[in-house]
Amino acid sequence: MKEYLLSIIAAALIAAMVGILSPHGSGKGLLGHLRLLCALFLLCVLLVPLKSALEEGVDWLNGELENQISQADNTEEYKKELENAMNASSRTYLSRLLVSRLESEFSIPAGEVRCIVQWEESTSRPKRVSVILSGSAIWRDPSKIEAYVESLLDCECVSAVEEKRLTANKE
Repeated sequence: MKEYLLSIIAAALIAAMVGILSPHGSGKGLLGHLRLLCALFLLCVLLVPLKSALEEGVDWLNGELENQISQADNTEEYKKELENAMNASSRTYLSRLLVSRLESEFSIPAGEVRCIVQWEESTSRPKRVSVILSGSAIWRDPSKIEAYVESLLDCECVSAVEEKRLTANKE
């Protein structure tokens, strides 16, 4: 509806500009034709929604309810997309929360532990967690960390050590 109103305003402005820029005269000849063209242009812009409304009315009278069915299909599609987005967000949140818990439980400095979580497809539960230690966190007991994660999430946990390389800034 907003686009329709903006198109009416734009068409009226164009017609007004044409009227202002056209030479003034008796209204016969070219000036009369120009005013007629502007009026027809405005009329066409005003009647654009009438065409689609008539087409939908004819479709409805013929028993074709395609638009309503496609809207229902779109609603289901949007619900699935929303559910997928929520699952992804929840998974990211759980991973960040697990990292935070490990940092506080084992006194690991921030940024020295990462968690990669593999999920079960059917239940959206964690299937396996890989805890990746780096920096001074490599000196923590990995068996205690694995036992903690396994008891917390009730899934398999493995740990790995990651070597952090220092990169020099080249300018």
